[in-house]
Amino acid sequence: MLCASSAMVLLSCSNSGSGDDSPATDTYSGSFTVNGTNYSSLSVTNGTYTMTGSGNNDSGTYATYAAVLADGTYLFTSTGHGGTFTVTINGNTITLSKGSGTLTASGTGTLYAPVSGGSSSNGAIPVETKWITVQPGTFRRGTQYTMHDVTLTKPFIMCDHEVTQGEWKAVMGRLPNSISQSERVDSYPVSYVSWNEAAKYCNALSQKEGLSQVYTINGDSDNTVTWINKNANGYRLPTTAEWEWAARAGNTSTDTDVWSGTTSESTLGEYAWYSENSTVTYIIDGEEAGREHKIHNVKTKKPNALGLYDMSGNVYEYCWDYVTVMPSSEAETDPYGAEYGMYREGRGGSYGSDASGCKVTGGIINQGATSGSGFRVVRNAQ
Repeated sequence: MLCASSAMVLLSCSNSGSGDDSPATDTYSGSFTVNGTNYSSLSVTNGTYTMTGSGNNDSGTYATYAAVLADGTYLFTSTGHGGTFTVTINGNTITLSKGSGTLTASGTGTLYAPVSGGSSSNGAIPVETKWITVQPGTFRRGTQYTMHDVTLTKPFIMCDHEVTQGEWKAVMGRLPNSISQSERVDSYPVSYVSWNEAAKYCNALSQKEGLSQVYTINGDSDNTVTWINKNANGYRLPTTAEWEWAARAGNTSTDTDVWSGTTSESTLGEYAWYSENSTVTYIIDGEEAGREHKIHNVKTKKPNALGLYDMSGNVYEYCWDYVTVMPSSEAETDPYGAEYGMYREGRGGSYGSDASGCKVTGGIINQGATSGSGFRVVRNAQ
């Protein structure tokens, strides 16, 4: 595994499990060489290196190579039955060549290959969990014609980051099948989960930690979940009022152009992964071969004033409320949303959203598990 940091790369290997139950790695047996020599640990500087690899897993014999950004975003992957690649490291540019094809990626990154007795890592970073106590307060929300006061009378505790793949697997046992192998990264927010599955995670985490479960769940659809105990000490999804109050971090302005951490679109990229900065460009033989938006590790942007990360962008975050018409200009106190509905609401935008979609004032209709849907958990403050 060739890891680049500025002008230096590190060759190393790690041990891990394999198969669908491994959210962050795919284990190989096999070997690879750099410049004709096998290594378990080697530091090298800028230069050109020849890498040859072969290995096998349940799918058969092959070698996999991928260049990724330091935060774990895959820039490109090449898979074949063994093979020799030329790797050129020049500052923050990695060029991977095989035969007549050349793949070039700009940015500090990592080159992965099969490792004897180990696995190919995929850019996961350590994630420290912090619980943020959000104090009660009053703010204004709504449109021009429905602007009204919302008052929260009770403090609550919110996780400082979106639930990660690693956290999901530790509680639920395995990741959703829709998450591709190249995007199975412990420190990515979990995605491709439904609202109902997010509620089940909350109950499972509560049970695991010996806390009172918040929900009764009688099926797999969103409307089979009942909030049975509003005073329970277990984990739950925030209401939209709680979510927006936390995302605003004390900003009580009626201004609808508000993102979590900033009121200026020009600085949104400092706080959010969204359509303007999450794009990966693929270049083959010097020509652009395509672009796509990619999910990113949690907690790699600035937090808002409360210390909450990614409240705008990365993945939409499920809330408790059903999607409903915003109430009139009458004030609300500790609102929980409509009692019945068809769809639950998501907030904050995703890595593929434009700036307007990442505002704290807007939401989306949850229509099932997607690559951009995730959540974070809260608890009542005791």
